[in-house]
Amino acid sequence: MYESSAPLDDRLGGGPGLPPAGSTNLRKAGKWGRFIGIVSMVGIGLGALTAIVFGGTLIGITGNSEFGGMMTAWLIPIVIVYGLLFALMFYLSFLLYQFGNNAIVAVETRNEDAIVTSFGSLARLLKILGIFTVIQLAFSALWFAGIFITGAFSLFQ
Repeated sequence: MYESSAPLDDRLGGGPGLPPAGSTNLRKAGKWGRFIGIVSMVGIGLGALTAIVFGGTLIGITGNSEFGGMMTAWLIPIVIVYGLLFALMFYLSFLLYQFGNNAIVAVETRNEDAIVTSFGSLARLLKILGIFTVIQLAFSALWFAGIFITGAFSLFQ
């Protein structure tokens, strides 16, 4: 039968409908997912805090000058874009954390609802990353087409 090299994992059994090796791998993936999710959320929070402090300092420094009004007009859209990016990155990190946490709960308690929730979070995370990959590939294709067209036009001049 199955022999574990890690004595602490022997008590976990097969988990929710998984063989022991699958449960062990799901538990490891869950631990790493939870760790990376927590570290990412803390990093995103620190990045957002830094952006707020930097933006406030910049507005404070330039607020009384003639340049200040124009700087504030440029800074507000940048803050909105960064805020949306931070929110999106935080959501992706939360999905990873949710996957990891529910995966660990599913293996330790043999809770099938937790494994369904865990894989649901992972599916949403991968779907969003897949959409971003398609967008990145489209921009890369446009970039290569632009380079090709620019090179072709330079031959005729």
